[in-house]
Amino acid sequence: MAADVYKLQNVTIHTARQQLEAAGVLNPWSGLDQIREMAAEINSGIASISKLSLEQRRELIDRLIEKGAQVKNPFIYDSDLRTEAAKAGVKRKVLNFRGVSEKELRLMDALAAQVHWKDLGGYARLCDKVIKGPRPKNRKELTAVCAALRSMIKRQEARSAEVPDEGHG
Repeated sequence: MAADVYKLQNVTIHTARQQLEAAGVLNPWSGLDQIREMAAEINSGIASISKLSLEQRRELIDRLIEKGAQVKNPFIYDSDLRTEAAKAGVKRKVLNFRGVSEKELRLMDALAAQVHWKDLGGYARLCDKVIKGPRPKNRKELTAVCAALRSMIKRQEARSAEVPDEGHG
């Protein structure tokens, strides 16, 4: 799993870099070097994106979003962290204090992927509105977010069914 989130984070970082270079926030000739400098700030002076942990890469993406990049920071699941630790030869036991399993979080995220969001922050705003936080801490909150997502999907499907086919008539 960690390889998948690593690749997603890589794509996100480079997409953000391209956006920020196009917007003039980063220098087109040294944008990658500027991002490596940001990585060094996060990782004890090591100016390498590939040397960042998944959690450090999440922080880097958040910084790029703060600079104006219109990207989504991929979710990191417990299995991603365990896989990353195993590859590094470190034993890491991820304790789930949330009371919500990874499988349930992935289901919620899959539902969110079915919604046609008006902008990138829509999912985060929905969670904040429904549960006053970015991720559910317990099953009650998970159920509330999933119910809201299912309702949105149902409304969007109903709206798309109402739209007449413009080629016939």
